[in-house]
Amino acid sequence: MRCLACTTGKLEITNSRKHATEPRVWRRRACTNCGFIFTTHELPDYTGAFTVGNGKHRKDQIPFNKAELLRDLFLAGSHMPKQDALIWLADTIASKAFRAAAESIGTYKKSAKKTSLPVPVIDNAAYQQLVLDTLTAYDALLAANYKARLSLSYR
Repeated sequence: MRCLACTTGKLEITNSRKHATEPRVWRRRACTNCGFIFTTHELPDYTGAFTVGNGKHRKDQIPFNKAELLRDLFLAGSHMPKQDALIWLADTIASKAFRAAAESIGTYKKSAKKTSLPVPVIDNAAYQQLVLDTLTAYDALLAANYKARLSLSYR
């Protein structure tokens, strides 16, 4: 990482805090070159970490794509004066969906016979319900717009 002000790579972390319920870390950074102080938020990238779909066959599942979720949220949230909250909503949805998908495989145990890790899968209907529940808790109109766009895309 580089300083936002002078672009040197000489930074030190002056404060760091883990999020209470999500796998996120807040960090305060200071540049040792120019003294500029800024904050970063570190979180996992769930893109491709799990699949959404029906059935046990890979052909019936698609890898989770945060960019597609964000596109849908921005289209559904066009009524909102500030859409930056949609980015945090997408992160929350991705985190919840990954945890739900991870429950589908249980605890992975290392085995000499296994050559690859199982891919967590969340059922398409469960995923859509999770998205709608999360959006409804934040903004009912956003959830209604998302649901309307969803039903149009399946026609």
